[in-house]
Amino acid sequence: MKNSNRHTAIVLSILLTVGSSLLASRTISFAQQSGMSYHFSTPIKEPHLKDNTPAAGAVLTSVPSEIKLDVDFYVGPGDQISMMKDGKEYGMGVTFVSSDKRSVTRSVDPEAPNGLYTVNYELCADDGECHPGQYQFAIQKAGNIADGQATDRRFSPPKDVPQLTAHTPLHGAVLAGVPINVVVDFNYDRGPGSKIAILKDGKDYGIGDTTIDGLSNLHIRRNMTSDAPDGIYTVKYTSCQLNGTFNGSCNDGTFQFAIDRSKASTFTDLRGQKAVTITLKNISFDPRYVMVSKGTTVTWKNEDDVLHYVNTDQHPEHSYYPPMNSQSLLKGDTFTLTFDRPGLYPYHCSAHHHMTGTLLVK
Repeated sequence: MKNSNRHTAIVLSILLTVGSSLLASRTISFAQQSGMSYHFSTPIKEPHLKDNTPAAGAVLTSVPSEIKLDVDFYVGPGDQISMMKDGKEYGMGVTFVSSDKRSVTRSVDPEAPNGLYTVNYELCADDGECHPGQYQFAIQKAGNIADGQATDRRFSPPKDVPQLTAHTPLHGAVLAGVPINVVVDFNYDRGPGSKIAILKDGKDYGIGDTTIDGLSNLHIRRNMTSDAPDGIYTVKYTSCQLNGTFNGSCNDGTFQFAIDRSKASTFTDLRGQKAVTITLKNISFDPRYVMVSKGTTVTWKNEDDVLHYVNTDQHPEHSYYPPMNSQSLLKGDTFTLTFDRPGLYPYHCSAHHHMTGTLLVK
């Protein structure tokens, strides 16, 4: 991996993979098993990945014993696998490297419930160069409902539009609180006629007008009322190019997410403190899920030897809450922000895609 030509080939491969996913609307696959629908995002494949178990898009009737990634080069230290569902990690123990250094594995919680899982991974070579990847699969054990709940939380298939790159919340996300806004991202500037509605039971829980912002007007955004009730929300949006009102180039899209405040019970409750510190160590945020009071000042401090970032979702748009985007943080560096608006703030480290966190302001 130390050969410069090989490095160049790897970088070009990553750029082509990421670029193609941004220049086209995100592809969603569709699967059904036992009467339950699942919608899988397009995998992000690390250049040297040969195979993964479970397979991307698989719907399993039992919990797998492990996640296994096979590669075509010798892996080194720093490899990571996480298996996430609704913000919770279902991987157990540490990530192991095989004796021949051609595969990495991580055990899976045998009590993992039904539902859609996202596998985030990072594969590293002996020289320390690492590349991330991601894919999804589902567990649907016979006789149970997804999420292991007695409710029928089912999301309709999303409808994407041309030039869409991302949106926050993600389709199918189940949130522990109300998002401060809904943001839809594009790779071409938006214009008049673009709008967002956030609907539940026929009522719009968006507040104010839809705004267009970001570099070259790539994002459309609408705030959401903080007292929105629990349940499934359908986001209906109209996307118009800058000259769309004149040539008819407007398109309508939809996606869904859910709010379930009971999930906030898993958050570290630091309410009542004027200042809170979250450390970045062992390639993770600690605490990862934090609840604070309105007006709290939060400081992130890097205690790792490697570079980190604090970036608002989604990657790489970082558009959900733009003030929540730090510069690169070396060991000992800090990033501080005061949160005056109640709601949910999901974020991640752009240098380590599996490194995620959520702040819930009340």
